[in-house]
Amino acid sequence: QKLSDQDNLTGGLKALLASTLIATGPWMIAVITIGVTFLLARGDSYIASSDYTMFTQVIIYNFSFSMVFLGPLSLICTRFLSDQIYLNNDQKVISMVVGALLLLSIIQFGLGYLLYFVITAMSTKIALIAIINFMLISLMWFVTPFISALKYVWGIVLTILVGTAMTICLTWYASLHYGLEGMLIAFNIGISVIVTTILGQVFISFPIKIKNFFEIFTYLIKYRSLFIFGLISSLAIWADKWMMWFSPEALKLVHKDNFWFY
Repeated sequence: QKLSDQDNLTGGLKALLASTLIATGPWMIAVITIGVTFLLARGDSYIASSDYTMFTQVIIYNFSFSMVFLGPLSLICTRFLSDQIYLNNDQKVISMVVGALLLLSIIQFGLGYLLYFVITAMSTKIALIAIINFMLISLMWFVTPFISALKYVWGIVLTILVGTAMTICLTWYASLHYGLEGMLIAFNIGISVIVTTILGQVFISFPIKIKNFFEIFTYLIKYRSLFIFGLISSLAIWADKWMMWFSPEALKLVHKDNFWFY
């Protein structure tokens, strides 16, 4: 808001850049990393097409299911955060963050296990790396609303840019030397840098007085309509893609015992 209030073109452009990176951070990282990795490795015979396809599908699956099933919880956390800031009661924020992280971890691992060990029946090593990726991407959705409440916005913007560049470079390098496992691990490292930096800023910016971990549950009940609206809106974005995955024209990739729809 301070940037947009500046009476010059530069202030407006800075505000637009900052808000764009904050709002589309998770999407931007995934799209740019997948696209640039493909362009850089396209002319190189070291990367197997099956590895790149599997890597792309894991990222798409994780973004899809994390947004649909965990995005609504992020809306509830955003409402909690805004209420506490308005009431000048920011001492409850860290308690909410810890409680939400515990809840998210349980839900994330359960959904990830169902997707990668049961439905797709991937190898144990790849499945575990994919679950970690799912959890990290879910955390990206969770921490994004906190950025606007932090003091060092430009530090966070720089972190997103550096983390994105790191993700691209590491993923491309891994694609040439370490195959699918290396690509997923490299992507996870880049996302981890961004998530841990933002969470660190959250813990620095708000007083650490942990009282009630699960006060967020009261908001889930009180604002259940917000949760339902978030779920419906997320489903609206992805429902047509899911339908295409199971349509007769869908492309099915068989990789060992795995069965993928896309």
